[in-house]
Amino acid sequence: MAINKATKLIRLVTSLDKCYSGKLKLGYTSPSYDTETELKNSGVKVDISTLDIPLLEKTFKGEIEQEPPSYSALKVSGKRAYQLARKGLNPTLPSRKVTINSLKLSVASCDELIFKVSCSKGTYIRSLVNDIGLKTGYGAVLTELVREKVGDFNIEDSVSIDDLKKDPALLEKKGMTVIDVFLSRFNKLEIDRTQYNYLRNGNDISESGLEFPEGFSYLKYSGSPAFLIENRGGVYRYFAFLRDEND
Repeated sequence: MAINKATKLIRLVTSLDKCYSGKLKLGYTSPSYDTETELKNSGVKVDISTLDIPLLEKTFKGEIEQEPPSYSALKVSGKRAYQLARKGLNPTLPSRKVTINSLKLSVASCDELIFKVSCSKGTYIRSLVNDIGLKTGYGAVLTELVREKVGDFNIEDSVSIDDLKKDPALLEKKGMTVIDVFLSRFNKLEIDRTQYNYLRNGNDISESGLEFPEGFSYLKYSGSPAFLIENRGGVYRYFAFLRDEND
């Protein structure tokens, strides 16, 4: 959740790599690739001892082609795919390239696997589970899922709503970060009043006299957040203004 000026930076969070953990059940399939829709027995008896887990992990590591589930919020001809799927239609969604940074599988029971995966933005874990089921020949559905990490935001540093209601002061210890810390990963520049006024008025960034390397540059004025500037191949743009509008 982002508040105040940080709302302008939320796209930087959603674009970060993510880490999930969960569990999948072999021997079943479903239209939604999880237990939210009717399960169908694949008719193949699961013998988990036949699985080559290292090979499965290797197969799905790196850049892969993935087809999003029909029960998703993606739009098809202006309609949400899940809305069409719930009407009995079978919307076709184009496959997309996603990156699986790492995948770790382990046996949980005679027909269940525990997984932990680090992946790029846009990865559907339900689709990954379905693909694992296809690869094994048994079919598979997602039964448990926890998003553990988004970039530097870790579930271990989070605070539950219930705990926050009991003790709002918890936010002073964990569960929150500030703009200055979040943007510290980028090239940082301290600008003076003249430079601040020039950029504040929306002038040509390339004529500012400041040097901006490829990617994002975080500009501070008087020790406080001021701008986030983006350079993409020599094309500059104002990504976010981080001061009060009347400043």
